[in-house]
Amino acid sequence: MANDPTTDEQRLRADLLTTEVTTSPDESVEVEIQVLNTARVIEQVRVEVLGVEITAADSEPSTLTLFPDESARLTLRLRFPRQLPAGTHTALIQVVGQSTGAVAENELVVHVPAAPDLVVEVDPPLRRAGRRGRFNMTAANTGNTTLTLLVRATDADQRLKLQVDTPTVRLTPGERGTAGITARHGRPLRGEPLEHVLTVTAEQGDVTATGTARMVQKPVITAGIVTIFTLVLILGLWAVAMYFGVRAALATPPPTKSVPATWADGVGLADYDVIEVGGSVTGRVVAGTTAQPLPRVTVEAFDGDGVLITAAATDAEGVYTLGGLRPVDYTLRFRGTGIVESWWPDAPTRSSATALFVAPDATTPDIDAVVSGASATVSGRVIAGDDDPVDISVTVTPVDLVDSGEPTTVLAGPDGTWAVDGLVSPATYRVTAAADGYQSVEASTTLGPGETVVVNTVRLPASGGTIGGTVTGPDGTPVGGVEILVQRGDFSAGTVTPTAGVIGSYRVPDLPTPATYLVTFAGEGFSSETLAVRLGPGEANTGLDVALTPATGTVSGVVRAADGTLLGGAVVQIAGGDVAVETTTFTSGEIGGYRIGELPMPGIYTVTVSLEGYGAETLRVDVDPSAPTVVADVTLTENLGRVSGVVVDGAGTAVGAATVTLSDGAVSRQTTTASAPVAAIGRFSLEALEPGAYTVTVSVPGYSDRTVLVEVSEGAVSDLRVELEAAP
Repeated sequence: MANDPTTDEQRLRADLLTTEVTTSPDESVEVEIQVLNTARVIEQVRVEVLGVEITAADSEPSTLTLFPDESARLTLRLRFPRQLPAGTHTALIQVVGQSTGAVAENELVVHVPAAPDLVVEVDPPLRRAGRRGRFNMTAANTGNTTLTLLVRATDADQRLKLQVDTPTVRLTPGERGTAGITARHGRPLRGEPLEHVLTVTAEQGDVTATGTARMVQKPVITAGIVTIFTLVLILGLWAVAMYFGVRAALATPPPTKSVPATWADGVGLADYDVIEVGGSVTGRVVAGTTAQPLPRVTVEAFDGDGVLITAAATDAEGVYTLGGLRPVDYTLRFRGTGIVESWWPDAPTRSSATALFVAPDATTPDIDAVVSGASATVSGRVIAGDDDPVDISVTVTPVDLVDSGEPTTVLAGPDGTWAVDGLVSPATYRVTAAADGYQSVEASTTLGPGETVVVNTVRLPASGGTIGGTVTGPDGTPVGGVEILVQRGDFSAGTVTPTAGVIGSYRVPDLPTPATYLVTFAGEGFSSETLAVRLGPGEANTGLDVALTPATGTVSGVVRAADGTLLGGAVVQIAGGDVAVETTTFTSGEIGGYRIGELPMPGIYTVTVSLEGYGAETLRVDVDPSAPTVVADVTLTENLGRVSGVVVDGAGTAVGAATVTLSDGAVSRQTTTASAPVAAIGRFSLEALEPGAYTVTVSVPGYSDRTVLVEVSEGAVSDLRVELEAAP
């Protein structure tokens, strides 16, 4: 609600029809506002949103213009930042009038569900080092909740000694944090460079993100030195071989056969290089409810002692890969936000899980898993009209389950709120809201595993209404050819009663409801009849029967002064035969206009118009069926004087809301200069003044009072221009 700061008069009223919204990333919400212009000028309004950060705001209609006492509905569409902190926020919705500056304020409650998200990067992705390598992990909080992350580092072959400088990192939404990681391992004496794969994991509960990097250790004896040594050795061996070859050729020792002493021991796990010959496991994780792939599910591999060896997260297609695994038995665990923890292939605990052997230097494919989500909840609010509460039913139906599910129906509370819990997840549901007299509304919402979702407020549009009945004459005989016009604001619909068949009957369907309509019946030879009809939501009023009366005449016109000024409040009298009717001309809207109807026809009437300060005028009019509507404009001549003018400042700018006092020493009269519309600002007029000398004093805050002398003559207009000086 808004007040004019000068007059303390209510100028603009705005009511939120949507008091609460729930926003989701990359989605707009709609807010409906009912605006009423209570000022006496045409108002153009704009909407401002304060208190909450928004990325986009637009309204429909884009420009809302209201005439005095006109009310209209405006739809505001808002989009909020993706990283608006989770929780409940309060936004201030301001509806501002451009003409009067009036402001109407309402509070909008904005619910932001938690949407945690995290991205981890490791730099550099490849580090060539000796005994020690240094890495930096960068974690970015791309969600809308504060995260306290536990940072840990592992290597697939479990050879490195890893140290995390900052094992705990706290990030607010949109914030980035870093942690240093030092990897140590003895350099190989010789041979090929030794490669290690590091996995850095940052997690808080079910929110997990990983990054990988490689560390390659150079040997102490490089390949160049080994090459030179090898060449020398080859030459030496060649010389020795030549010596012993010649000697062996001259000797004849008995042949012998043997194998290395270590041949029976085989190759142990310690001799495997997992980078070169390590195995891997790959598979796909899907939801048991929909058979659709699930991203961001954490897959962990444990060895026979229950030690976590490595972990990975599923991608957008639900696919995961665990690499660098030694050839032993593993158990796999699947977990994630809202996911019921399970072990491969389908076990609730590790002890009941099936062990999976990973062959060396090979990929074990198709280790798929079907997981279940915890029970989910969906809730919201439904509004049906502005009248008495109605029973609203909300039906939630699954649409993409592998096994068809039954719909769940609940009744909304008195305030329109509703909730359905215990829903299987993940799944997509169709939410249908319905009420008698209103059109049903459907919307789809997707529930993630174990998720609680609040859908946006829904307003049910009312079903179409109907007005119908029978039109008869004074004797009860049905009348055909009667035009029926149904109106409400800019909306209109109509029909004509039939002249054959069911004569006189009518029916006007598909009328927007709830609403109040003006129904006008007009037929040749009859007086028009207008009724106000209220239709509730979807209501059909088919019993609106009307009996028309014989036609009567009408006299209307406009009363003006000699200079063309429209005169409101003039007395208009019409007399003729047994008829004597009196009215006054309009003082607002169509100023100076008058209208007198229901005059018997045919008839001859006299129209007499009188107004204080003017001489009376009388004229004759004839009203008959050939001319049932007569226009009789009247011009009155002043017999008193009038003072009018304009008040300006030193720069010639018109000054509104200035107090103008006129006095002849005995009687004082006072008025105020106009503040609107723009063309009339600063103007004033004082009428019906006795001839004589008067003083005119103008006062307004911020300026010095100014008094001028004016002479008023009979039937004349004294026009003044009063210039004010700024107060010292």
